[in-house]
Amino acid sequence: MIGGPLVLCYLAPFYYNGAAYKRASDQKQLEEIFKKNDVDGDGRLTKEELKKAFEQLGSRNPGWRVHRAFRHADNYKDGSISLEELDELVKYVVGLGISPQLV
Repeated sequence: MIGGPLVLCYLAPFYYNGAAYKRASDQKQLEEIFKKNDVDGDGRLTKEELKKAFEQLGSRNPGWRVHRAFRHADNYKDGSISLEELDELVKYVVGLGISPQLV
């Protein structure tokens, strides 16, 4: 085999950088989707607003997904997800493998 592991070691940084770029791109797109679903414009996502976002993302059970998202991202435990908590929500959704590319 020509190159073998040496070729893989050489190409690995390009592969991982591409994956990191895709994740960053997905995170930005997800952030925008969630912000657009803040229909009252108060800078907070209610359970209903978040449910609409998950429906838009194609979740098969958006109500359950909202429940889980609030457990992960509602750090202030105030029944809504603020802009400060939005990063945690996006990390949770990216971790699920939900891609905004499908929207």
